[in-house]
Amino acid sequence: MAKNQALPGQKSAETPPMKVDVKIGSIMPSGAIRATASVNLNDCFAIRGIWLLESEKGMYIGMPSYKASNGEYKDI
Repeated sequence: MAKNQALPGQKSAETPPMKVDVKIGSIMPSGAIRATASVNLNDCFAIRGIWLLESEKGMYIGMPSYKASNGEYKDI
């Protein structure tokens, strides 16, 4: 059977392309936090407060979080 071909009585399994909209909030030339951003996926799922961080091991993405009453950071 060909890829993404539906069986009799089933709908096609083809997935439409995902729409990704990225907005850069700010860019900092120095410091650990290099940029902030927001991402919208298919105009229905929004991720706000993403950080682009730089460390000795390289750059990585920090997802949104908040500080709990016990001092720990929790993911949103």
